[in-house]
Amino acid sequence: MSRHTAPLALMLLTAPAMAAAKDKVEPRMAAMLACGSVTSNEARLRCYDQAAAPLRQALNKGEVALTQKAGPRELEGVIRAAGAMSDGYWVELANGDRWQVLSSSAFDEAPPTGVTAKLRKGPLGNYWFSAPDMPERRAVFIRPRT
Repeated sequence: MSRHTAPLALMLLTAPAMAAAKDKVEPRMAAMLACGSVTSNEARLRCYDQAAAPLRQALNKGEVALTQKAGPRELEGVIRAAGAMSDGYWVELANGDRWQVLSSSAFDEAPPTGVTAKLRKGPLGNYWFSAPDMPERRAVFIRPRT
């Protein structure tokens, strides 16, 4: 197997997901994004001006909304609440951030409230949860404080 086989296979496997995500772009935003491929400066500016008008109207009417993907506020905090889930447990920190901690064992229990939990971000963007007297487990950020 050549050294190029694995990256090629990964690209082929992820291509359908990338295409599906591209299809979900709001049409007015897609028009705005398409302007980036126009090579002439004047034509690109004209394209952006034309694409911005319907997008601005939609924003003003409330037809579309700009959102930002929220992430965790802190990677350490006191556990305010915790409970069982089918594949691990959930933990809510004092700042309101909620995490799902994944476990491969049915015997894992949620940590007690009042203890300090630490989370660290792994090299591939995943998170790892640890608390006193507990093994480190993979964690998924569920939601920020509201």
